[in-house]
Amino acid sequence: MASLSDAFLKVGKDEIPILHSLIRELAIYEKMESQFIATIEMLEKSILEEKIVNAFLIMFEGKHVGYIVYFYNYSTFAGKKTIYLEDVYVKEEYRKNGLGTKAFLKLAEECKANDCARLEWSCLSWNQLAK
Repeated sequence: MASLSDAFLKVGKDEIPILHSLIRELAIYEKMESQFIATIEMLEKSILEEKIVNAFLIMFEGKHVGYIVYFYNYSTFAGKKTIYLEDVYVKEEYRKNGLGTKAFLKLAEECKANDCARLEWSCLSWNQLAK
């Protein structure tokens, strides 16, 4: 498997349509497609213009096989920012390759590089594979 840095591609303008497609896949997987209303333009605005959310595509053997989306929060007790992982998604056929673990390691690197107090994430109770 590629090194940790090679396994992720920061989402830029060219990657927004790919990210949008992967988010749709997650909505279908979670049986929530009817709630998926985000557009490519909305993602561009949030990621590229307002910079309120960050995203990386997960790469495996040269293919875009998943993504992580996260944003910064703040801990009043720690007096530092934190990272909240909104989504981590790996296409079903690429699971069990350690990509989810690498996604968390990537975010741990982001936390350390940005002097964050912690990394937070919530998992749906029915998603046994993610626990």
